[in-house]
Amino acid sequence: MASLSFETEVDAGLEEVFSFVSDPRNLPSVYPPELKPRIISCPQKIETGSEFSFITRILNQEIQWRSRITEFREPNSFTDEAISSPFKRWVHRHTFETNGEKTVMRDDIEFIAPLGFIGEVFAKKFVIEVMEYRNKAIRKIMGEREEPVFKDPTRISLELGTSLSVLFVALSFLIAFNISGNLLVGLFQGLLSLFLIWFFSHDLFHLVVGILLGIRFKEYFIGLSNITRLGIVKGSLSYLLIALGIRIDRGKKYDRKRLAAMFYAGPIASMVLPLLISILVARNNSTVGYLLLAISIANIAFTSYFSPREGCIAKGFRVLKRGRNNP
Repeated sequence: MASLSFETEVDAGLEEVFSFVSDPRNLPSVYPPELKPRIISCPQKIETGSEFSFITRILNQEIQWRSRITEFREPNSFTDEAISSPFKRWVHRHTFETNGEKTVMRDDIEFIAPLGFIGEVFAKKFVIEVMEYRNKAIRKIMGEREEPVFKDPTRISLELGTSLSVLFVALSFLIAFNISGNLLVGLFQGLLSLFLIWFFSHDLFHLVVGILLGIRFKEYFIGLSNITRLGIVKGSLSYLLIALGIRIDRGKKYDRKRLAAMFYAGPIASMVLPLLISILVARNNSTVGYLLLAISIANIAFTSYFSPREGCIAKGFRVLKRGRNNP
């Protein structure tokens, strides 16, 4: 179990700060807009036993979070515990003390992240960034001038993301051209090559085709794959389905047919290029090559089922449909 503590001084009285922070309806005004938090249900009066729920965006997927107030001691402390959330356990204790005319606000958080140590490392960084933003936002609402800034740890610059994608796609081909004739070594190399081309070609082709069609991009990001929307993989295991994504510059207007073509380019690349890798591998290790070919065909079948429902092909369909409805 991981634990984090935060302390900040707010230029306002104890009762005012407690009243504001303890009301879940104020969450959207103090949490990063990138998380798109919105309240679903919340009682008018908060007390011990009250429950509230909200939706937020984590790893680029909407997640519903339900919490219960397990302790409420106005105006000095309250504790909320997650009933359902991305965490196996989440307990957040808030305490407030006066310091002259100001209020010292302390947050003690205990959580158990999915995926054990790896999940905990990422979760800590993410929670720290969110809480630092939230504390600055509260201070600003209470009268300070400093603007809160959210440093999203899932963001990757366009330059770095493109460089990594090109590097790993090139590495995939390099491995395929130099596959070992040994069955076990060749199998490891082949699977690695197949994974790299499948994982990194998708957004690289979004970028290349998009640029050729005049579409601009802002950044890459790490998120959960849209495969999670199918509900095939549930619980903590769904957090293994990490994907690399790329964000369009939404400040521009684009031709809908070009936008749809950009969306289609990603899944087409991730279906076709693994076939090419399989053929290259088969030249030096036919057994491994045929196995990779079978995997590539299964990938085409699955992507053909998934992408028109929840993936990038579905996004392209929606873009064209909006164009027909709004000529």
